[in-house]
Amino acid sequence: MFASGCGGNSSSTSGGTCNAAATCGGILDGTWQLDTTCVEGNLAAAMESAAGLPSACSNVFQSATPSITGTVTFANGSETDNITESLDATLLYTSACVGAVAGTTVTLNASVCSLLGPELVSQGDFSSATCTFASGGCSCSVASTSPPDTTPQAYTISGHTIVYADGSDPMDYCVSGTTLTTSGSVTGLPGVTFVSTAHKL
Repeated sequence: MFASGCGGNSSSTSGGTCNAAATCGGILDGTWQLDTTCVEGNLAAAMESAAGLPSACSNVFQSATPSITGTVTFANGSETDNITESLDATLLYTSACVGAVAGTTVTLNASVCSLLGPELVSQGDFSSATCTFASGGCSCSVASTSPPDTTPQAYTISGHTIVYADGSDPMDYCVSGTTLTTSGSVTGLPGVTFVSTAHKL
């Protein structure tokens, strides 16, 4: 749901310690507007680990800030998301890293860095990327956006946990009045927990 991966106004924080999400369970039925998302743990380091880059590319991901906005509707054991997930990140490529990826010695300069942005976009990981030559490396500002997937998902409740029939990552949750808090991790991003709050419409 909220952590799978990001209208209404939404705020997001990354890399700190989130307030612990209560795990009281409760009645989910209804439509919920996402208000905030907090990322606990080092998202940049987790994304670098997931990318499977050569060891020469250590610390490529300098920062990563997600934004998750939209609504979620629960009805009769079915969840329908209308959520947009986006990510802004800063990457820093050294000549050693680029050379390890390319399999040859590479000398970075402004011209080479300018070509790196379109290459990152063509690989499909980012919707935009701009790279400039700085301090002997290529500093890249990248962004990606995932449009809403409104395919309904079947789920069951186990105590205070939402369990999805398709095997998606489960979510702990708590409904308190008109506020829904969820907490969960995402497969492939070790050490990272997403905590989100939403209000009932």
